[in-house]
Amino acid sequence: VLDVTELRQLQLAAAAQKQELEILGQILAISHENFRNFMETSEAFFAENQHLLEVTHDKNAEALAALFRNMHTVKGNARTFGFSYITDAVHEAEQTYDALRKEADKSWDAQELLQELKRARKSVERYKTLYAEKLEAFADTDVNTTAIENYLLDQIKQAAEQEGSTRIQKILQAVETERLDLILAGIIEGLPAMAKTLGKEPPSFQ
Repeated sequence: VLDVTELRQLQLAAAAQKQELEILGQILAISHENFRNFMETSEAFFAENQHLLEVTHDKNAEALAALFRNMHTVKGNARTFGFSYITDAVHEAEQTYDALRKEADKSWDAQELLQELKRARKSVERYKTLYAEKLEAFADTDVNTTAIENYLLDQIKQAAEQEGSTRIQKILQAVETERLDLILAGIIEGLPAMAKTLGKEPPSFQ
């Protein structure tokens, strides 16, 4: 009989470290100012959704429209910056709000919705925590951050070579350059839904 407990623990630790490096790479791909703005606006949208869920006791079209709009905006912003782990978590809550809007037989469960919101919020807090621990100390100082960033990038590159991760390689590309269509993708994606909410015709883009 082989005890694989320690091996499994090592595998989990390696996976967690790999994910942490990916998140750091995603953060490094944008400016400190953009990251902080994303955190502030996301927190505002989460706070508004939490308040709506706490005061709304039954299905309410107006509340659902606001809940969906807020979460869709957070997802769009996260996608714009390439924050994949936030996008995945927020998408779950967004889909639930959309189902509540469209499915008459889907019941309103405030506690379940609050738990779902908590999971989405936790994904953003993870980015915020890593930023505070690894990068924030160098954001507003005269210290040359190039050496810090190069060190982190070297770690990411090593992980990419070891794991052959295409996701990590894409992050490395994003650090050096950002395509305009990717920058605008989240904004453009969210406008048709916003237009529908406002009773407007969906816009066209060139």
